[in-house]
Amino acid sequence: MEISPRDKRALWAVGAALALFVLFRFAIFPGWDFLQEASANLPDRQKILEKYREVIQAAELRRAEISSLEARLRETEAGLLASETSDLAFAEMQLLVQQLTAAQSIEIRSVAFLPVRPLGDDYLQVPLGLQFQCSLDQLASFLEAIGRGPTRLAISNFALQTANPREKLISVNMNVAGIMRPAATDGERPE
Repeated sequence: MEISPRDKRALWAVGAALALFVLFRFAIFPGWDFLQEASANLPDRQKILEKYREVIQAAELRRAEISSLEARLRETEAGLLASETSDLAFAEMQLLVQQLTAAQSIEIRSVAFLPVRPLGDDYLQVPLGLQFQCSLDQLASFLEAIGRGPTRLAISNFALQTANPREKLISVNMNVAGIMRPAATDGERPE
């Protein structure tokens, strides 16, 4: 049986219609629905994207803050005592104080090694008790030298008394402390 040309055209038309139906049913309409859903969800996705951008910006800001704080910490720790044990730190403190007082022509009468005190978990305060006599100008110069020196020193328990009114001398009792970071292998723990 032979197919007439009219039937051939009808079969081609049915095949093309079937192909178009399959194309629209399984490709174009699902794609169209997906695009419609995506465009409907676009405002929500934009909000989510903005939140992610804010989080990233905040994280970058925090990294910059951390870098700044680490730089400030390194700068501050440059002023700590260089010694790794408290015994060496006392010797370093005594040498520093002797240099500062000698520069102002102050003679130290006594030095007392006071107990080391913990400052948080990572630092120790190494205090020295000092007694000396000097003029007010010498004392002011000594205190200024402590403040501008490369090693950060703190003063506490500061007491003045008149020693020799005729020579305008005063008796000074003070504690000067430096801060150290003990070595991890030192075995010493702040008490």
